[in-house]
Amino acid sequence: MQQMFAQLVNNLNTNHVIKPLLRREAFILELDCEGKTFYLELKNGVFSVLTTTEDKNICLKGERCVLQDVLLGKVLLRHAKKKRTVEVHSSLRKLLLLESILHLVNVNEPAICKQCS
Repeated sequence: MQQMFAQLVNNLNTNHVIKPLLRREAFILELDCEGKTFYLELKNGVFSVLTTTEDKNICLKGERCVLQDVLLGKVLLRHAKKKRTVEVHSSLRKLLLLESILHLVNVNEPAICKQCS
């Protein structure tokens, strides 16, 4: 899970499609997966992994396989929340923002900009 989380951060930071959309956005995501906790921060258009934090805007908790499906974009976050396979604590606005980000950026496929290649 840690490797997938790190790959997600890398893909988010190299995706030229969504970066301009997130310049003014900020949040800290806490991902609680089977006793291990991961933190993702979006600040000033840059995503980073935090080791710990007291502040968080979005909290996701669930089993590894379900959270992986959400991170891979196989399952929409709202659907996982509705089915109660993922516990979500967040404002609706932040939830929709995160869901959009995960939909646009696939963990397994780094974004390739045709102009940059």
